[in-house]
Amino acid sequence: MKLNKPKSIFRYLLLISLNLSGQCLNTNSYGSALANSTGPVAVSRCNHLTEYSTISVIDTSTSYKCEVAGPDLNPGYVTITGNLIVIPGCTDTTACNYNAIATADDSSCMYFITSADSIVTCDSSYTWLLNGQTFTTSGTYTHFNSSPAPILMGTYSNSVYGSVSVSGNYAYVAGGSSGLAIIDISNPSAPTLTSTYNASGGYVNGVSVSGNYAYVAGGSSGLVIIDISNPSVPALTSTYNTSGGYANGVSVSGNYAYVADGSSGLDIFDVSNPFAPILVGNLLFSGGLVSAIYVSGDYAYITEGYGNSGLILIIDISNPSAPTLTGTYNAWPFNIDDIYVSGDYAYVAGGSSGLAIIDISNSSVPTLTSTYSTSGGYANGVSVSGDYAYVAGGSSSLVVIDISNSLSPTLVGTYNNSGGYANGVSVSGNYAYVANGNFGLDIFDISHNCILDSLILSIDICGCTDSLATNYDSLATVDD
Repeated sequence: MKLNKPKSIFRYLLLISLNLSGQCLNTNSYGSALANSTGPVAVSRCNHLTEYSTISVIDTSTSYKCEVAGPDLNPGYVTITGNLIVIPGCTDTTACNYNAIATADDSSCMYFITSADSIVTCDSSYTWLLNGQTFTTSGTYTHFNSSPAPILMGTYSNSVYGSVSVSGNYAYVAGGSSGLAIIDISNPSAPTLTSTYNASGGYVNGVSVSGNYAYVAGGSSGLVIIDISNPSVPALTSTYNTSGGYANGVSVSGNYAYVADGSSGLDIFDVSNPFAPILVGNLLFSGGLVSAIYVSGDYAYITEGYGNSGLILIIDISNPSAPTLTGTYNAWPFNIDDIYVSGDYAYVAGGSSGLAIIDISNSSVPTLTSTYSTSGGYANGVSVSGDYAYVAGGSSSLVVIDISNSLSPTLVGTYNNSGGYANGVSVSGNYAYVANGNFGLDIFDISHNCILDSLILSIDICGCTDSLATNYDSLATVDD
């Protein structure tokens, strides 16, 4: 039996009823199986007159064929019934974030806020500044746009500095000399401290979370691996101190941890056994001290924020044992504090110079695409989600920049938490998590508000409408 509409049928778990004659070959009358899109899988080898077997892990984009095979095919048949898989989302078609595949409403629906601009013009055309479109006739025109102006949801009021890594219901914050702070963010309106871990002898300058472990750039302590399987009781798993280095940043990908190790350059560790990390590769750089790092695919993007200030290094890490320098970009006067890579672009937090967008589509020849000045504050950290860059803006706190047009980034919104100083930012789902210095960890709602703007346009002929005047214009509709 061929199932021809998998997208409508296979949103369900299949329940197969086998009606066969003969004797059962197994003692279990209820079989089960995991669907396999690449080959056959046996649901059951029984010949019960009526047998119910559950098939799970259905791929909605795959078509499946169900068969009854064996010596007693008649009167065998397969009946498909099902239980609905719950897909949370907004199910209201009138909402601006309507989710067509959602099966259960999760109260996330957001609705249009309508505004209108009434324009009377005497020109033959009018260009709507909102979207750049030009209209030549009178009428009502609409334009949909979204505005993710950040809204402060909650704050954990204790000093937190440096990078933020979010995993599940917890934010892991690099707190410098205060160690690693683990904060419960399951309720964004009321974050609470779960625990701390102080890396003895070193600073917690950066953190990256993978599975049950937090990988910490521990300054003079090197790479510090902490077991966070129980966030309430973090425990030291292992350390690796690279003599002479100073671990400023860390990024984990697969079985490897990549450490920006100050004057020691890039260190690559095999962490497949977290209890015994192995240094497998190193790449030294002349001049500056490497500080920030971001790993994407076969490349590590490292910044020299000191010494040769503003230098971006692109390293091929396809062979972790032999990393090679592929390309560089000198972003001076940007004194780079952080870097984030998304698609063909690297987004650089450049301190007092603001945000820089670097085209890295050709890793050998990166080029500057554009910059945006975060006036009044420093760009200390950056995270990207969709069409927006979220910048930890120092005294400007959180700065949201529209990067949908990489050549012309534009400000969307800011939130200035007076007295705080934003050092790091991480985005997860609808929230941005900002390490805001003495003000602690701030959690912002960045879900998009949607606006339906209307342009009510009347294009008229302007002139003198007084028939007694010497310059009377019989064609004029509006007196000027």
